[in-house]
Amino acid sequence: MTDSNGRKNSSATIDFFETLNKWLTRCQEARDGHYKRSEALFARAQVLGYALIYCTIFVTAFSFFQFSSSNDTSVSVDMFYGITNQYIVIFVGVAAAVISGTTTQSRHGERAEVHRSLAARYANLVRNVEALTLKAKTSLVNDEQTLKELDNIVTQWNYLSENSLLTVHKPERWKVFFNIILACLITGLFYLVSTSTSKSSVVETIPKANGSTVINLNCTNNELPEELVNALKMHVQLYKK
Repeated sequence: MTDSNGRKNSSATIDFFETLNKWLTRCQEARDGHYKRSEALFARAQVLGYALIYCTIFVTAFSFFQFSSSNDTSVSVDMFYGITNQYIVIFVGVAAAVISGTTTQSRHGERAEVHRSLAARYANLVRNVEALTLKAKTSLVNDEQTLKELDNIVTQWNYLSENSLLTVHKPERWKVFFNIILACLITGLFYLVSTSTSKSSVVETIPKANGSTVINLNCTNNELPEELVNALKMHVQLYKK
């Protein structure tokens, strides 16, 4: 850089190159931040997309099955800890709905593409700063050309700053823990509801000989053996005949 008399101003030159180095560092950090955010969002979109596909196929395939015991009763087969196979299908269907809503609301794929585009623009800005630094050190440009290129860099940088998405500098772990705790609570609530309703009632009506009274038999799968339930059903059919 030169002063009004055309002489080199060493202090101004040093400040000029220090400013360019600071700009270069900040642009590189912004570029790397957008690239990392783009990769994270793209990976999340891929995982949620494939999970949604598998859950949808699972629910669609098993929706054609009729869940019943080996003797064709209305009591569902217990898989583990009182949860029946019907509740597993329902739980997977709920998971598919949650994944679909999350994908629609968060738009991970679209945000990943926007971050990738911004990272590419910041990469161009980094190259412009590097080129200006090299030209200034080798005296390939005069002061007027240097000021024009500085104004161009500042204009591009301001535009990118106004239209850039937020990048996470420090991950907030409490949000991750909150999501994990919320998922555990929903899973536990589903387990409690499923176990409380897994005792399917077998209700049949038996008319008396005179046809004036109806008797209701309320028995659960956990209270009576399956053989006794089948025997009661046979008696019901005999009484109806």
